[in-house]
Amino acid sequence: MKRHIQLKRKQPTMLEMDVVIFKKVNQELTFGGYICLLSVWW
Repeated sequence: MKRHIQLKRKQPTMLEMDVVIFKKVNQELTFGGYICLLSVWW
């Protein structure tokens, strides 16, 4: 049971890290795209 719980805990943490990194990259991309749009409009 303990081993099963440890394996289950390890996978979500890895996924959560990936999600956090993806969100950060996504925010940076959207922010960069927004600046590009503004520069194009101006």
